[in-house]
Amino acid sequence: MASAELRAHREAIVREHMESENQHDFDTTIGTFGHPRYELIATGDVYDGEEAVRAYFAESRRAFLDQRNELVALVSHPLTVGRAFARRAYPSRHV
Repeated sequence: MASAELRAHREAIVREHMESENQHDFDTTIGTFGHPRYELIATGDVYDGEEAVRAYFAESRRAFLDQRNELVALVSHPLTVGRAFARRAYPSRHV
């Protein structure tokens, strides 16, 4: 894949990942990973593997039912794509 094509492909995966999270379509979200893993820098929590990541989705959406990610910046590098985002969360009224 040419460099520009690879960049566009990677960026499309990041966008699909973030939007599927917003839609709570976690099957699609999981499908965007080579290996599902979340590292939450602020808390040091790590969710490694599909089962752990799905548990994170369930736990975080139970507390913040209306949580959404808003893409702020997308930075491409030859080896990876990074993202900066704002997380908007509203406490669930159903807790």
